[in-house]
Amino acid sequence: MATVSLKDIAEKAGVSVTLVSYVLNNQHENRIKKETADKIRKVAKSLHYQKNIVARSLKTNKTQSIGLIVSDIANPFFAQLARCIEDEADRQGYAVIFGSSDEDPAKFKRVLDFMSTRQVDGLIIAAPAGSESFIRSLKKSKVPFLLIDRYFPGISCDYVGLNNFDAAQLAIRQLLSQKKTRIGMLAFSNPLHTLQERTRGYEEALRSAGIRLEKSRVKQLGTSVSYAEVKAAMDALLDQPKSIDAIFCASNLMSGYCLQYIHAKRIKVPERIALVGFDSLDDFELFDAPYAYIRQPIQQMGSLAIQRLLSKLNGTTKAAFLELQAELIVKQPSRLPE
Repeated sequence: MATVSLKDIAEKAGVSVTLVSYVLNNQHENRIKKETADKIRKVAKSLHYQKNIVARSLKTNKTQSIGLIVSDIANPFFAQLARCIEDEADRQGYAVIFGSSDEDPAKFKRVLDFMSTRQVDGLIIAAPAGSESFIRSLKKSKVPFLLIDRYFPGISCDYVGLNNFDAAQLAIRQLLSQKKTRIGMLAFSNPLHTLQERTRGYEEALRSAGIRLEKSRVKQLGTSVSYAEVKAAMDALLDQPKSIDAIFCASNLMSGYCLQYIHAKRIKVPERIALVGFDSLDDFELFDAPYAYIRQPIQQMGSLAIQRLLSKLNGTTKAAFLELQAELIVKQPSRLPE
């Protein structure tokens, strides 16, 4: 099958090759009438035109591709974030190559090296703990990149993510509004600054409310948490002389397992224990109990990441640190008609 050229499209559409190039490379804004641009696209589609990425990259030194490295693509949060990034990249005429580090610095380095061999134009990275040296090396290499969801305070670079400190305080204030004072937390043992900010927000909210901090009420769990870990932590929190009357979970997986535990133990929510989690899971809808969770602006996060990275590719050099605010979602139990 013969390759369709820009000249073929131009001849059939009755326009110049230059106009076809502008439209198919998304460079036509404010230059060409919408009717003409639509006609060119329609002709290109009818001829089954496909861009010659290799030839274009040799000419422009760009591949129109972006590398995205997340910490765990199996986590619904990162899966949703990746989809938002891909959608925005597609709108901007870019393809996205995905990789997952599984929270392993060594694997992260391998994925990073692979992305480099693919000659992506830039990188969006949710880095695992222990990868600071790789990020510093990446910065020295002058490869355009942006950190998302996680950052390292000692490295000055572009970042888009949540204000985790404020989000955690928002969660604790919700529990305090329910007259809860013995508030426990399922926290991260992971040393990443952004994850530890959730613990710091928890502590500051209690301190501001005049409530004494009890270290025994904070249980640190792994990033890839299991039900067994959550069960052991909740058992310990409830077995204390002054057991908790509320729980704040620092991730969606922790929240899901905590709801599962509460359901299995037939614990009344919020009378016995009130719950606020971080992010949501589809499985949460299976639990008919009132709870609240912190919703991250994932759509905005993904769109801003692409827009910021593309501005870097177009010559913007000053690093931007963008922290977004969370929203508290309160879920009430369903009321079936009697």
